[in-house]
Amino acid sequence: MPKILFQQRQLLLLLAVGASCFLTEVEPQLYILALCMALLLGLLIRSVVAASSLGTQLRLPWGIPALLATVFVALCLASTSTSVMPTTSWWFAWILSAQMIAFLVWRSLAHGYATWRTIDNGLSLILATLSIWAIAEFLETAWRANGPFLDYNAFGALLYLLIVPQIATIIGESKNEKSGLAWCSSALGILALFTTQSRGATAVFLLASLVLALAALRSNTFNKRAALKLAALSVAAYTFSKLYPATLSFRPLDLASDPSTSYRLMMWKSAWQAFLDHPWTGTGLGTYKLEYLHYRLPTEIGSSGDLAHCDYIQLLMEGGPILLAALLAWGIYVAALAKRLWNKLNEPNIDSETRRKSISAFALLIAVLGLFLHAAVNFIFYVLPISIIAGLYIAQAQTALKNTPPKKIDLGIHPIFAAAIPSTLVALCTLGMLIDWGGSISLNNAYKFDFIEKRLQDPTTRYRLARLILAARPNHVSAHEVATKAATDLALENGGDALGVAWAEIALDEAKDWQASSRGNPFVLFHTGQLLWRYPSLQSAMSPDFPDRPDLLFKAAIDRYHNFASAYLVAARYYEDQNAPQDAFQVLASGLPWMRLPVPNGETVIEWQKLLREGRRLAELLKEAKLPPELKAAQDEFLSLDFNAGH
Repeated sequence: MPKILFQQRQLLLLLAVGASCFLTEVEPQLYILALCMALLLGLLIRSVVAASSLGTQLRLPWGIPALLATVFVALCLASTSTSVMPTTSWWFAWILSAQMIAFLVWRSLAHGYATWRTIDNGLSLILATLSIWAIAEFLETAWRANGPFLDYNAFGALLYLLIVPQIATIIGESKNEKSGLAWCSSALGILALFTTQSRGATAVFLLASLVLALAALRSNTFNKRAALKLAALSVAAYTFSKLYPATLSFRPLDLASDPSTSYRLMMWKSAWQAFLDHPWTGTGLGTYKLEYLHYRLPTEIGSSGDLAHCDYIQLLMEGGPILLAALLAWGIYVAALAKRLWNKLNEPNIDSETRRKSISAFALLIAVLGLFLHAAVNFIFYVLPISIIAGLYIAQAQTALKNTPPKKIDLGIHPIFAAAIPSTLVALCTLGMLIDWGGSISLNNAYKFDFIEKRLQDPTTRYRLARLILAARPNHVSAHEVATKAATDLALENGGDALGVAWAEIALDEAKDWQASSRGNPFVLFHTGQLLWRYPSLQSAMSPDFPDRPDLLFKAAIDRYHNFASAYLVAARYYEDQNAPQDAFQVLASGLPWMRLPVPNGETVIEWQKLLREGRRLAELLKEAKLPPELKAAQDEFLSLDFNAGH
């Protein structure tokens, strides 16, 4: 049984890394996720079979930290009820509360069943694997490494989270104890960290290393020779990351002149405004990407709008002040626990083994506190592997203080059922994630085999697949979108005959369900406007979910998503269809101040090129003396970009 538990704990980390690919949706990573989930289910079955050794007693963590962790998990789950995106909210609630769940799980297992050394070795192997991946990526692309799953800064945070405890092992070891695994994984990790070019991650790593050196000196376990080797290794790694390749541009150290800093400030301002409009419950976990469309400042052109790059502001916006206060209370507890370990390092009459364990536990907390610091300028706790590993660190540090073991509760039932209860709950959660994941990639054109993609070109097949997914997950937003679009395509294909009208009515019903699962989504409004334009007979059925005129639906979509090029273009064509070319031109011109080109994205540029060409044609049709200055300037910038010869 202990062997199975060890495997489960290592697999928990592998699952965390694999599951984080939800954020980037790269096909090989999705295969890793599926494999991790399959292995987890297999081990759960083995655990149930071997459950007789558990007896009927269940160990539960106790005290203030367990209470704080439980309250935070409960608040995350409760917040899903107020979210405008239920499925997304459920997933983000799991990510954010995973730190506290991992804490509770390890506290319940650390007394009697499992040892930290197994986890520590597993973390070293994960660090080495991710580091090799990052270094290979850096050498191949001649650009910042972001690893297989995360972005540059979050990947840097994951690396220092894994490196810092290894450093404590190295600089706190005696001369006769050498940890080859720690040295190897640390060397690779430090080089990988610098290849991310993340200033925040680098700053936290250096600060944590300095604090660890002071802690080792305080406890009289400082290995000067090992520390000097680490310092030399860090300098060499930093130099290599800057000089190879020579074409890699240096990131400015002057934050005031750095565009990413100004963009972050604008993002935080927008998120703050969204919070002011929802001051009590927030907008719902995982809704930032949708809500930000409405609050984004026109001059903020540097982000994809997925995350706020400040966990505290984003959590305030999404979860409200109570959930943010719970996270801050948890951070205060971590800091207090670190203070207790700091004091313990200098206590008299403590044997060397206790000092070594104390400094190792202190290193775990310093790494986690680095995350709390880094989260002020980036998204850290919104990344699943970081969240889980941080929770395990905190639990292990508390265990190192020799606190009272978790309380034993006699369930009074057969052992196999005692073990089957948590196994079944985890299996159901895993199954829910698997359904969400499978539904998302099956509806995404980027992840199809050729024979599947050809089949899904048929709107009837797409509609049936979407309805199948919705039968299992009624609030699956992507499935609602596909069902609405597929039904609309079928309505347009059949023209104005009876079958076309029937499909139009189905499409409107699907659009209402889509609206209910992601309230305020501009794409719902946009597609519903097109549907009503082609089928005016639906006007009486629009209320109360939608405005009963296509132009009002297009306007609502644009108001929600100001740089929605397709909405401006389709709205202009609608006005032309209504013999109002002046109104069409005004719609196109109103979109110009919102035009942005942070990254040359072909699809986005093509949409703006269409808009500009349409604006020029209408200007000539209306016999304007000259084009507006904004339109002329936009033409010079966009019309010369050839992303698609067909446009």
